Amino acid sequence: MGLCTVVVLLSVAHAAAGLRPHFSSHWARRIDHTRILQPQHRVFNGQSADKGTDELNELALGTKMQSNECAAFGPTNGLSMAGDYALRTRTPVLLTESSLAARVDAAVCSIYGAEETRRVREAWARLARGEMVERQLVEGSAMMVQQANSYVEGLRAQPWHDVGKRKWAKKLESKWRIVRDELKAALADESSLLEKGNNVWAGAVDAGAGAAYGADWKTLVLCDRTVWDPVNSQLFPKTCEVLHASKVPLVEAFFAKMPPQTSIAPHSDMCNFVLTYHLGIIVPEGQCDLTVGDEKREWANGRAMLFDTSILHSAENRAPVTR
Repeated sequence: MGLCTVVVLLSVAHAAAGLRPHFSSHWARRIDHTRILQPQHRVFNGQSADKGTDELNELALGTKMQSNECAAFGPTNGLSMAGDYALRTRTPVLLTESSLAARVDAAVCSIYGAEETRRVREAWARLARGEMVERQLVEGSAMMVQQANSYVEGLRAQPWHDVGKRKWAKKLESKWRIVRDELKAALADESSLLEKGNNVWAGAVDAGAGAAYGADWKTLVLCDRTVWDPVNSQLFPKTCEVLHASKVPLVEAFFAKMPPQTSIAPHSDMCNFVLTYHLGIIVPEGQCDLTVGDEKREWANGRAMLFDTSILHSAENRAPVTR
């Protein structure tokens, strides 16, 4: 039996670390060892577009694609009518990343207030501009580096967080055997799991993450960006119930496995306001470890780890079996 860990990404608002007041200094200024890496730019039809511009928008900018729209209109000039409906052909209005960002900013201000959401909106604006924050947390340490393109200012950057200070974290840890037994039952008939499940043991989608994790690091997703997978959650009802009952502020939840004698290179998950919770459930103990910043810890069955993945981290499975 190989090792798997339940990996739960958590939207924890670093309350235990303490939120600092919003900085009034302009973000483009250097603050301590923080620097902003600016995006590259490309030009489409004589107009500049950020490197991250959606590919569909790039295609539309280059070809002036048209679409047919059937919609309800009042009386029209020169258009054949069928009751109150007319068929119109128009060039679509392109929603660029910058215009989408502006709309989101305005909506958040309107609903939640400008001052109350200032740091969140500034984080959104930096992401829209394609900026990445890089901070050297400890002088001279290659691993004590924080990198994030989703960065909320004022959150303390620390590699490890105390599982014992969060009730949901300890509650999940106490139920680890339920999760282990349900996964073992599913793996006993893995051909059926592969047939019934959705993207069972899929690799990293993002190219950057794929380069760090390697081709053989796989996941079985239960929840992605707060949306529960309707297929996989039905295959693991007890695990999902444990997660729901714990009241964990959950963003993602998935099983993850790592092949024997492999490693994951140092990398950042590029978001500083989401913590990651690992719970070992089938682990070859003493042969698997996780390094976050300048501290290494070992995975163990039934033991949880809570850490900040915006700080450089790496992993290793030295065992002759799958982790």
